[in-house]
Amino acid sequence: MSSSLPRTIRDEAPVRDGRAPRRFGPVGRPAPVSAAFSLALALTFGAGEAAAQICSGTLTTGHTGSIWCDRSGTAANLHIDLRTPAISTTSTAGFGAGARHQGAARRVDIDVTGGSITTTGQQAYGVVGWYTGATGAVDVVMRNVAVKTGGFNAFGVVTISQGTGAVPMSIDIEGGSVETTSFPSHAVIGWRQRGAGDVSIKLRDVDVRTTNTGTAHAVIAQHAGTAGNVIVDVRGGSIETFGQQAFGVFGRATSTSGDNRVSVADTSIVTRGRFARAVAATHEGAGDVAVDVSGDTTATSEGEGGEGVYAINAGSGDVGVTVGADVAIKA
Repeated sequence: MSSSLPRTIRDEAPVRDGRAPRRFGPVGRPAPVSAAFSLALALTFGAGEAAAQICSGTLTTGHTGSIWCDRSGTAANLHIDLRTPAISTTSTAGFGAGARHQGAARRVDIDVTGGSITTTGQQAYGVVGWYTGATGAVDVVMRNVAVKTGGFNAFGVVTISQGTGAVPMSIDIEGGSVETTSFPSHAVIGWRQRGAGDVSIKLRDVDVRTTNTGTAHAVIAQHAGTAGNVIVDVRGGSIETFGQQAFGVFGRATSTSGDNRVSVADTSIVTRGRFARAVAATHEGAGDVAVDVSGDTTATSEGEGGEGVYAINAGSGDVGVTVGADVAIKA
């Protein structure tokens, strides 16, 4: 396959201190930067379902009920380990599996292997690792799990940090699928509201889909804190969105320092809504933007004003885009 991507970097109107953002994309195309990144957290953590409070240990053989854990202070680390669950919830904030720590210098770890997690309630996240303390870490690891949410603002798999210090976060998914059907229910999302630390998403052979016609991104890593990188690495599988401004793979940095790195290889990406980009990376702070699309990747943006690959830096860093010879980009 050959690439049809116009390899053009041009300057647009100055937006900060007389400095123009550097944008990679087709000349003359509308390029709204806003991604309608609307996120509202459930007011009461895990309150929607008669959940099992399990803060450590392993659950096996098809556990069916909601799992959650909420700790504060200097309490121990949280580690939820699910093996072949069959979780299904229907209530508001009825998370499939969730853990939140409000202390300091602790960890939130969630491991899910096999099985399925389905939620239908509003703000009922499929899997959520959440940290609100000063410092800590959040890691979600999933292998061959089917996740589906159907409610308003119900993310599929999400890590959240509201800590003021360093809280690195990562999502690592191999195999399986993540699907959301409502708005603005992003499928796989790492979201830092403040503080420092990397926001990392790694997908291997995962099928990710958002079907609502509103803005529901398939894969997004957002850094709105201080220091730290955005790292998105997708290999294999498929990604599909249907909504307006619903991006396929999206790295978004507004952090004061840190780079935004997005790489995609051997993946089929299709976005169908207006102004929906297949692969995108943006920066509004201090740091570089790097996008690498390689292998047998197809990045298709079918909607009006859509773009296959998009990169912009409205801050103080550089923009670099690499597109392999076998990549097909259609917009």
